[in-house]
Amino acid sequence: MKSCITCICLVLPAASGVFGAAKGSVQSSANNFFDAPRVHRIEIKIGLEEFNRLKANNRAYVAGIARVDDQEFADAGIRLKGRGSFKPLGDKPSFAIKFNQFVPGQKLFGLSKIMLNNASQDSTYLSEYVATGLFRDAKVPAARVAHARVSLNGRDLGIYVLIEAMNASFLEENFKTAKGNLYEGYARDLNERLEQDNGAAGDQSDLQQLVATARLPLDERKQALARVLDVDECYSFLAMSMLIAQHDSYPLNRNNYRIYRRPETGRFTMIPHGIDGTFRESNISITPPRRYVLTKALLEGDGASLYRERVANLFTNVFDMESVSNRIARRAEILKAAAASDEEKEQIQRRTANYLSRIQLRHSRASEQLSETLTWLKIGPGEQTVLTGWRASSEGGECVLERRTLEGKPMLYVKSGESTAVASWRLRLLLAPGRYLFSGKAQTANAAPPNGASLRLYQLYDRPTRFVSNTRWHVLEHGKQVSPGSEEVEFICDVTGHGSEAWFDLESLTLTREF
Repeated sequence: MKSCITCICLVLPAASGVFGAAKGSVQSSANNFFDAPRVHRIEIKIGLEEFNRLKANNRAYVAGIARVDDQEFADAGIRLKGRGSFKPLGDKPSFAIKFNQFVPGQKLFGLSKIMLNNASQDSTYLSEYVATGLFRDAKVPAARVAHARVSLNGRDLGIYVLIEAMNASFLEENFKTAKGNLYEGYARDLNERLEQDNGAAGDQSDLQQLVATARLPLDERKQALARVLDVDECYSFLAMSMLIAQHDSYPLNRNNYRIYRRPETGRFTMIPHGIDGTFRESNISITPPRRYVLTKALLEGDGASLYRERVANLFTNVFDMESVSNRIARRAEILKAAAASDEEKEQIQRRTANYLSRIQLRHSRASEQLSETLTWLKIGPGEQTVLTGWRASSEGGECVLERRTLEGKPMLYVKSGESTAVASWRLRLLLAPGRYLFSGKAQTANAAPPNGASLRLYQLYDRPTRFVSNTRWHVLEHGKQVSPGSEEVEFICDVTGHGSEAWFDLESLTLTREF
């Protein structure tokens, strides 16, 4: 297809890695590109006819000019991308640029395709950069990430997260061959039909074999699973997903992952993808629920202790706060150097500081979990018990958490700090599968909707119902079904809102097993 904008594609010599370079030099050039201590400049130019075609069908490639720093690529394939982060052309859209879509062999340092994410779900621009780096440090294949300042037909769109596409080039870089099957996991587990991104289209019988092996009886499973799955690498994949609190991941939501079958070994490898939502849930358990195919298979029996050992190892050797903080500081300086104004520079500085504090909080919470030993709360159907052993927890600002006496009764007192702060009392236990009701009495002061106090059994994606009574006692209840594989449960008594106060009647905080 011919572009509406004509230009000369500047083809560098073979050593540059654009066309026909030796594989080693291409990989080196690509690494240098992603490791460059600067924000890249990418100018996208699309002629009127092609622009209108893209507006009519934003998922289909159109031909345009892509200038990356000092290299210009004519007739590069350009389309929009994104699901929850999607923005139209008139806004700040995310792009996929496929250099060889209309010009065979045209590549950027061996890369046939790059992704430009608008970071609409990560205002720090750092989540994907930090998370993929941690996965690679843990010896788990992950896309390389950099940053770019992007313009479209002369309109500055701002800073983007530049990500290596997971295609044949990625597979060759990480697995030395791109002949295997690559599947995409989007809100589906392995026992469901997945989208296929690479390899010969078929009946997905290789995936079905993996699922069948993962469901073998425990005494047969261990050796059989090692023949179809890189088990060691998968433990690291699961452990790092939990350490970085990637809530929308395979172990927590069977989402945002790829899985590749290496043809020379016949074994599958799990690959993280779309990890821009990291470190938002600091209190997530470091142990995933045994809910999905691979987590269930790998955490049963002695797999739980093997997993725990891997988490501890990666926490010590990879999730090291000094190295992570230094990495963030270096990248933040690079981002600030590309800011278009003092205001943008200040935003980057402020958001980086907030992001780092989230990571530090998650690191602290993970450390606490590694040092604690959870106990089983044995309670039969129809029985009730008073919950004890509460610990104070705060995030996002200065809070007050104290044990007090009110009206002659022991209380858990909470006062929230600034508006973004969450102050809570928490208790983590193991419960046998069944239906439970957590209840207790509370009262508030200085609280206003939508803020207030809540009492709940923690579960991702649950939005707690907060009450405001301000001096009146109120009975709160939250029921939950504990399923096999999800026996670890966290109980929470919290309050939100600047200066909001809550008192929880300690003796009224009870758990009833309904069945």
